[in-house]
Amino acid sequence: MRSITKDAWQILSEELGDGDVERNHVFVYRDLLRSVNVDLPAADSQEFVASDLGMDNVSVWRGAVAQLLMGLFSHDFLPEALGFNLFFEQVTLETLQAAHELPKLGISGYYFLLHVCIDNTDSGHSAMAQSLVSHYLDTIRESGSEKEVELAWRRIQAGYVLSRQMGDEESGDGNAAVPSLRSLSAKEDRVMRMLQCKARASSALHCKSRVKIAGQPLAAWLSSHALDNPQNQVSLLDGLRQASPWVRSGDSSSSLLVRELSWGGKMFGAFTDTEVEHLKEWIDSLPHKSEEYATDTYWNMIGSPDQSMENSKISPVAQDQGLQFAIAFARKVICWSTESVANEATLLGLARAFFDLEIWVANDQDLLNEEGRHAEFAMGYEIGREEIEKAIGSM
Repeated sequence: MRSITKDAWQILSEELGDGDVERNHVFVYRDLLRSVNVDLPAADSQEFVASDLGMDNVSVWRGAVAQLLMGLFSHDFLPEALGFNLFFEQVTLETLQAAHELPKLGISGYYFLLHVCIDNTDSGHSAMAQSLVSHYLDTIRESGSEKEVELAWRRIQAGYVLSRQMGDEESGDGNAAVPSLRSLSAKEDRVMRMLQCKARASSALHCKSRVKIAGQPLAAWLSSHALDNPQNQVSLLDGLRQASPWVRSGDSSSSLLVRELSWGGKMFGAFTDTEVEHLKEWIDSLPHKSEEYATDTYWNMIGSPDQSMENSKISPVAQDQGLQFAIAFARKVICWSTESVANEATLLGLARAFFDLEIWVANDQDLLNEEGRHAEFAMGYEIGREEIEKAIGSM
């Protein structure tokens, strides 16, 4: 994997200007903002998140957090990161428009022109991103089975879809349909067969409907043979589960679709009682919270958690459930360390606990007897010692 992460690092290095601050893309963009009298605080300062700056687009913050999380756990989410980067490095129509039209308004378009050039599909970041994905899959194929290659490819697709969906949200098209990367569950399959039958009988009746599902008019979903496509089937059901108030996940009784199909509703009689019950069962089985939906969608795309981790050699850390405690502990230590002065006493207590651990290690004669364990111990000691010195120096 070293050659893959090395090439990925090359993209990051060029984004940061290869050591030349004037070529750093963040620096170039901040220059553009200053040219139109927008002078923001440093992004790593507390002032940057002040409410009076008006930066309250939740989608932008969500995108930033997603990228940071993949960066923090890059070993676990390398295929997702490669997929995310594959979409992120594409030259978009909006980038071309900004590069062409901003100069006409007296505003520099160099930041966008820079990305048109550096992200080219021959030797630029877009080409490098494609090559990384191909190289990664080839590496998995050489060391594993085709089943593992398929899982890796689905994880790459999941990262790509995440990146694309975040772009849609930031541009105001957050309801755009997401490509299907999974098959239907038994309940979904039953609901879909019902909808296919109803579509054939009622497509012409919904031509003037203003209802949109997953960014598409209802009439488009019900048009001839649209639901014969497996990808469209999943996209429609995923769109429906987010189409409040028509469907309120986990609560069929308050879902407008169910009420309209019941006595007194505009569509009463269009579905049989049994079909309405099947629809209600599907709605009631949906997770309530959007976070649960997002997690559910991810595992639907790449397979169940148990199956994916069992078949995957990509993420050994994630496979070991015993490390979950260690990960949670590491998060706490990171949080405390970011405010080392305020948490000085806690960190000193933590240091004392590790001192006790050192005594326990020293007294265990068999712990480091295995070949290579002493070298690993020394390396761990050096890393820990360096971090402790940094913490002490900041107090």
